[in-house]
Amino acid sequence: MSAYILRRALQGIVKLVIISFIMFVLTNLSGDPLSQYTNNPRIRAEDRERIRAELGLNQPIPFRYVGWIKKAAVGDFGFSFSERRPVIQMIGERLPDTLLLMVVAETVLISLSLLVGIYQATHQYGLADNLLTGFSFVGISMPVFFVGLALLLIFAVQFKLWNKAGATWLPYLPTGTAVWDRSQVSNWVYYMILPVATLVIIQVAGYARFVRSSVLEVLSQDYIRVARAKGLIERVVVARHALKNAALPFITIIGLDIPLLLAGAVVTESVFSWRGMGRLFINSANNSDFPVVMGILMLVTVAVIFFQILVDVIYTLFDPRIKLA
Repeated sequence: MSAYILRRALQGIVKLVIISFIMFVLTNLSGDPLSQYTNNPRIRAEDRERIRAELGLNQPIPFRYVGWIKKAAVGDFGFSFSERRPVIQMIGERLPDTLLLMVVAETVLISLSLLVGIYQATHQYGLADNLLTGFSFVGISMPVFFVGLALLLIFAVQFKLWNKAGATWLPYLPTGTAVWDRSQVSNWVYYMILPVATLVIIQVAGYARFVRSSVLEVLSQDYIRVARAKGLIERVVVARHALKNAALPFITIIGLDIPLLLAGAVVTESVFSWRGMGRLFINSANNSDFPVVMGILMLVTVAVIFFQILVDVIYTLFDPRIKLA
């Protein structure tokens, strides 16, 4: 297995170089960091050219990439064009809030998806299965911004107004990492309810449908019939025999989704004023702040490559028949 991991790691380095070059070229062609000074009468053309030279933007893109990749290899992603601060420092400030939100959302999502998917598979074509299937299609079809704004309007706007009118039982739910008291754990839970609910409502539908189909496929196998013929109760058959084999495709999806946790949820963080990586990325992209954008993209790319290797290793734990050569 060690030889396999080493070979995949070397392949990952090659992929990382190729992907980083493509991202660097596309990012640098996407906009001009100095466009904000175009209509500023106090900034002359000579000043813009001087700033461009100071930022190294007057050099050809291949030369800029070589200089950037050498520094990035040792963890130096340069300085932000807009804030003139180290990119790694800006990412370090936003990453904890993003991980807090995304890990909680992913934990709730996986748990709820397993429960709903297994229940639907063991009660196929029943009333509950049909209702959950209908709700799943509704959840999949709704865009993230619509769900987020709807929850915000109901719980953070309307309920606040009704609370002022004396209906104190209504669950007013504010949000935003910039306003809570971090010394109180209750505030952490209180302010995360709406963002987590938004992420879970959108994704649980697809996850649950995938679990349902995987479990149904396994329940039709011969060894499941043998387990039932031995007199095992249905709960034991599903938990011990079916779920383990049905989990392999589900692990693949989770392994591909987990790296995206580092990038945050751009729309959700924007709607709920969450100071995470998603808002940092969209703000930096709008300002053509190339070093910050590249720093976030590289972080996600490294995580994707790492978790692809990790998922292959986890496969061997769930299915001994899989050998890594």
